[in-house]
Parts: sequence; structure tokens; C-alpha cells
Amino acid sequence: MEFTPFTLTEATEVWDDFSDLPDTELRFGSNSNLLVDRLVICPFGKEDKEQFIAFFKDSKDPVEALKNYKGDEFDVLIIASDDYFEYYFIDIRLYALEKGVTYNFPG
Repeated sequence: MEFTPFTLTEATEVWDDFSDLPDTELRFGSNSNLLVDRLVICPFGKEDKEQFIAFFKDSKDPVEALKNYKGDEFDVLIIASDDYFEYYFIDIRLYALEKGVTYNFPG
């Protein structure tokens, strides 16, 4: 599935609209018993997003993890964890598709 990037303003709007997800249970794909930790604004591009995730895993701080990104294409991720404190990163649009959430994403 091909998605288009958000601007920072659009990503912030999406992040705000889904801000009630933290601390809720999440079943996604084959993963069950996940707990939503937080939503984060992250880079859109694959390599930049992977670098963001690596920085986040080290710092646990999404603002710090995003500091090195100088681009202007963004995405929103759900960060969830399991009983073993392993992190799972789920694109907000994939979440909406799988859960049947009707939302008109910008972009």
C-alpha cells in the first residue's frame, strides 16, 4: 500500500486526533496483548524512519529522536509494547485500515 507523506502541520493534526490511543490495548496483525505507549511524529521516508526508530529505542524520547531529521515529509506512528517491553511501530494509516477506522487523512 502506497501512502503520501504529511506536512508537519498535517502530522500534528493526525497525532492530535488520535491522542486518545495511549494506554489502550491493541491487537494488530498477529500481535496480541499490546499496549499503546504513545503516538509519535516521525520522518516519512523508509531510511529516515528506520533511523528515527533506532534513535527512539536508544533515547525513549521522540523529540530527541526527531532532532536530526531535516526533511519536510512526515508520518505518524503508534508505538506499542508487549509484556516483554518489546516495541512495535505501527503506521497510523495501517492501523486505521485494519481497524476499519473511518478517517480522512490529509495529504
